[in-house]
Amino acid sequence: MDDALINKTMDRNDLARPACRRILTELFGLMRRMQRVVPVTNASSIDNAPRSMRTADVQPADHSVVGTPTVAANARNSHTLASGSMGGPSSGVVAERATPATSVASSFTNRQPLRPVNGNESFATNSQALTYSSWYGRLAGWPGAWEHINRGMAYQPYPGNPDELKVPWFLLWEIAWLVANTPLRPGSRVLDMGGAGSLFSCFLAARGHDVVSIDIDADLCRRADALGTAMNWRMRGEVMDMAELDFPDGHFDHIFSVCVFEHLPVSGRVRCNEHIRRVLKPGGTASYTFDYANPQAFGRLATPEDVNWQFVEPSGLSWRGQPRFEDNGLRYLSCPQSFGFGRFTESAARIHAFVTGSMERAQVLANETDYTFGALFLKKADG
Repeated sequence: MDDALINKTMDRNDLARPACRRILTELFGLMRRMQRVVPVTNASSIDNAPRSMRTADVQPADHSVVGTPTVAANARNSHTLASGSMGGPSSGVVAERATPATSVASSFTNRQPLRPVNGNESFATNSQALTYSSWYGRLAGWPGAWEHINRGMAYQPYPGNPDELKVPWFLLWEIAWLVANTPLRPGSRVLDMGGAGSLFSCFLAARGHDVVSIDIDADLCRRADALGTAMNWRMRGEVMDMAELDFPDGHFDHIFSVCVFEHLPVSGRVRCNEHIRRVLKPGGTASYTFDYANPQAFGRLATPEDVNWQFVEPSGLSWRGQPRFEDNGLRYLSCPQSFGFGRFTESAARIHAFVTGSMERAQVLANETDYTFGALFLKKADG
């Protein structure tokens, strides 16, 4: 592990590795199980169900009100149309984020009993209640044109993906790569920064971990609470800024963040990593993914040196795997600000981005407007 090449940019071929394939098989099973939910109104549908139809990872509803969470991360789950990547807004731009079409709070005030689907599947309270957020942090609705453009013109769906609309293969890579390269022990206490209501948090909770997911979006935190209750998982959402982690010292075995850091200002990234060492237990790990070489002006994460001084140095943590970040040169995602139908509109879009400064001017001039994701793995010393 100490010499493994894991701190690097994304490669679709990684998903063919045996460890990643096993994780995807498990993940796809969870996604399908969470899709098989229907609303019910008759309590007898669960009371009369045979024991063989009840699954271990879901519990019947008790008609209680899901409590309002107390905790947020600057987050992927609060995506702005200005960002064009898998995450939340740049710091402070909360007003522009997409608003869910329906409120989780209202749908869970009077919870309905669960019922099995198709004979012996899982139970659910409401078909919407068990929906994890999309890669853009949305709880409902079809993906917009911006999201499709962001995937890039050469995007190819991943075979067998049960939810291609909400979960492109980029997110599959992030989940599989983080889990495959982190020594997770059963029952670990885990913090997911910016992942409230996300598929990644759900996957960790379904594996039996005690998951706290933080976000600045209260609706997403309520969704995390609702999912944890309905699926009988140890998972809760808390509204909290990830740059100001309000947890006791040595509280978590593992800390994760999936494509959120790029939406913090650089000072926020540094401050967050200063907190991370404090809240990690001795021997704990911190594992992140992030936009790499994103030409949008807020990115500023485009070299191995940027990774080192924004993440590694302020955290005081040690590298896991090889002690350097490797850029393989592959670029999969497109920046929507530079998109156009044909050369004329594309050129106009790039000129506009250059003039307004919404994209790094050097990258616009060099015609380097595609980008990728990167992954970083750190650890805290024992004792």
